[in-house]
Amino acid sequence: MSNNQSQAQTTSTSRRRFLQSTAAVSTVTGLAGCITGSSTGSQANSLTFMQWSGEFGETAERVLKEPFEEEFDVTINQVPLPSPSDMLSKLQAGSADFDLVSHWDYTLYRGVQNDLFQEIPLGEVPNVRDRVRDQFNPTSVQYDPGNEPHHAPYSVSGWGMTYNSNAMDEPSSWQALLTDEMQDNVSLASWMSCWLGVAAKRAGVPFAEIPNRMDEIWAAIGEFDDASQTWWGTGQEMERLLTNESVLAGSFWFARTYRLRVDNDVPVRYTVPEEGAPAWIETYTIPNGVDESKKQLALEFIDYINREEVQERFGRELRYAVPYDFNDIPSDHIYNDHPELPLLNTERLEPMLQNIYNSNYNDYTNEFQQRTG
Repeated sequence: MSNNQSQAQTTSTSRRRFLQSTAAVSTVTGLAGCITGSSTGSQANSLTFMQWSGEFGETAERVLKEPFEEEFDVTINQVPLPSPSDMLSKLQAGSADFDLVSHWDYTLYRGVQNDLFQEIPLGEVPNVRDRVRDQFNPTSVQYDPGNEPHHAPYSVSGWGMTYNSNAMDEPSSWQALLTDEMQDNVSLASWMSCWLGVAAKRAGVPFAEIPNRMDEIWAAIGEFDDASQTWWGTGQEMERLLTNESVLAGSFWFARTYRLRVDNDVPVRYTVPEEGAPAWIETYTIPNGVDESKKQLALEFIDYINREEVQERFGRELRYAVPYDFNDIPSDHIYNDHPELPLLNTERLEPMLQNIYNSNYNDYTNEFQQRTG
């Protein structure tokens, strides 16, 4: 899935500061390449970064990786993320060949539970520590269990509703997908991260009560299944359905919707219904086993990509919301008119509770397939 988002203040974490902080570290061989010494101590000058492929990865390479390499005179080897689950399997098998990885909140939770990621010292990433919104503070979110944070959030998106604006006025409720006129003109995502949260919001079930109220959620799934032409499995599939007007509405995310409308002239818009929608969070983590000099370079990269001006540049390319506050957003920037940013600290856009998601994943997935297959 995933596809795919002050200068004086934010540049305060310089390479010199990181070098000085690691002056006592011995030169070692890292997981992904060469580590060389410097006049102020031993410091990695290369890093292997596992990132999504496709449009998200291409944008990250152009907007995040390459400018960082130029500014700090280092090499970032960007390699594709096979899938979040495959990434965890590599770590569990002890075959990790990367120093930093971008992935979702649900694999973050599983990885922390299995002691696969290092703690992130927020004092060394001040652009995260000082700018992150309260709802996404790494020290207190439920999808990063433990006493200390193991991640830095980067972007956030919701499973809201995308609709054909020539065929529908802006819907205010998920009920809009269930009318007679919409019969077989609807498609929702077959991913549990989407359908479980959307059905819970439709049924009025708080996420914390999901295990005890699954009958209501399955009833909502039945309603959606009756209305749906199909349950889509990839973002590309939903793009095709919307572009061909094979369906007129369904669950999708804003960045893809925006691209269809602006770049491809497809008459689609995005909204978050009043009942709300589930959200996912893109996170950056450092695997256990990455040595200190590589970790310092990874922390430097995390701090860099969370500068205001870097996030604004990324947001112009890919329209994902970011869980950070801005001192000043340019008047022509998408963040001034982003449909999700005002909802980030509200229940309208709510991350799934990962203890419930992960502990019930197999049972709920099997039941969903039986009911919708």
